[in-house]
Amino acid sequence: MIDENTGAAEAASDATATDSAAQASSDATATGAETAGGGNGTSEKGDGTATGYDWLGGELTDDDRKYLDAKKFDDPRKVYDSLRAAERELRDGDKVALPKDDPLKWDGWDKMGVPAKGEDYDLPPVEVPEGLEGIYGENPDLTNAMRGAMAGARLLPAQAQALYGKFNEFQIAQAQAVADESKRDLAAATTWMGENWGAQKDERLSAAITAAKNLGIEFEGENAQVLDQMALIGGTPQMLAVFDALAQSQAGDVPKGGAFSATGSGATGESAQAQLASFEAKHGASLTNKDTKPEGMTRAQLNEKWTALREAARAEREASAKKK
Repeated sequence: MIDENTGAAEAASDATATDSAAQASSDATATGAETAGGGNGTSEKGDGTATGYDWLGGELTDDDRKYLDAKKFDDPRKVYDSLRAAERELRDGDKVALPKDDPLKWDGWDKMGVPAKGEDYDLPPVEVPEGLEGIYGENPDLTNAMRGAMAGARLLPAQAQALYGKFNEFQIAQAQAVADESKRDLAAATTWMGENWGAQKDERLSAAITAAKNLGIEFEGENAQVLDQMALIGGTPQMLAVFDALAQSQAGDVPKGGAFSATGSGATGESAQAQLASFEAKHGASLTNKDTKPEGMTRAQLNEKWTALREAARAEREASAKKK
């Protein structure tokens, strides 16, 4: 015989179990719906298996889920591997493989902005500093040659401009050195003319320049301009002495302070003035051009001998003037 109380308890227990199963089924249904909606950061593969993106954290949009599904980023390792692969590709993409035999044959220079022709380089204009006019300036032939060399070396525009700028800086420095030396040479020439020609300086200078032109030396402009031209060459005092001697020889008369004797006949025995005239006539090329090697002596010996003869000739003239 079954106890009524026991049967009632069993029935209640069965009912409770049935309710719990129903609740679990309901929860599972709700969870599946939520998973399909992506609200908790998960998605489903084609076979219905859930793929989690919980490691990302936060809410995901539909666009996020599509991207992650397409990339198959269902765990951090896959994202890491993809990132490293992208970095390697970017790094290797910066490298350029140039032809080993001749890098200039690379077909990518134009993509780097290298002009195909030298004339296409945009080079800065040449600016001539004050005081260097006539000494420094743009040389079109040289510039064109440099443009061709730049194109041949496949220089980038910035490299070509930097090179051209440095070249012009070097040229300006050289021109300034020439200008400074020219000023010193001109000052020495002015002193020499005052000491040797005195009040006849202008007359003797004109005669000396005329004698130089008669030799075919092309000086242009007034006397002051000719002196500037001589100073750029260098050795102006020496040139003036030689040209003065030639002028007096051509004129047949030697004013006081000349390189020949007062008789105008040129050499007068072994007089100092005659020796000076003979010396200047023999070594004229070396005295007027520092690049011409002196004959039979060094440059230092030439200058020393010339200075000694000039001093002797000056002393001889002074002694002759006192006698008069």
